[in-house]
Amino acid sequence: MLSEEAIDEFKKLYKEHYGEELNDFVASEAANRFIRMMDVIYRPIPKAWEGEYNKIKAEQDAIPKEKKIDYVKHLVDDAKVAEFKEKIGEKKFWELVVAENKKKKEEKEKKAD
Repeated sequence: MLSEEAIDEFKKLYKEHYGEELNDFVASEAANRFIRMMDVIYRPIPKAWEGEYNKIKAEQDAIPKEKKIDYVKHLVDDAKVAEFKEKIGEKKFWELVVAENKKKKEEKEKKAD
C-alpha cells in the first residue's frame, strides 16, 4: 500500500499529464495497481532473451502513438469502475453489466437483420 504522500504525488502527476483531478479512492486504486504491475513486469532482461526483446520493442515502436493503449489511463478507468461497484454494491453492479451486455447483443442482432 502506498503512502498518502505517494498517492498525492500520483494525483498531481496525473492532473498535470491528463488535466483531470482524481479523488483519493481512484488515485489510490490506480497507483497501487500500477506499482503492483511494475513489480511483476519490470525485471532485468536475460542476455539470452535480448534478441526477442529487441524484435518486440521494434514492433511496438512501429505502432502509431494514437493506436497505443495508455496504460495509466486504463488503470484509472478501471479504478473508477471499482469505485462505482463499491458504491452501488456487487450484486447491482453485475445486474447492470448483464443488462448492458444483453442490450448490446440485441442491438447487434438487429443490425445483422
